[in-house]
Amino acid sequence: MSEKHFVQQITIDEQIAEVKREIAMRRKVYPKWIEAGSMQKSKADFQVLAMEAVLILLQAIAKETAPQAGLF
Repeated sequence: MSEKHFVQQITIDEQIAEVKREIAMRRKVYPKWIEAGSMQKSKADFQVLAMEAVLILLQAIAKETAPQAGLF
């Protein structure tokens, strides 16, 4: 199976769940890395913010593409 085909099988809800998991992991791990001196706080802050932006975008796409409930 090609990578492109596999990617198309991952639902928007699964993508959202993974981004949420990644954000939670970064919030847990990054402070330890900052304290240890292996990551700058500004870089950590940016990377969390970037993932939060991805989450917002995916949620907007999911909302736009969701079936309209209660139309009839």
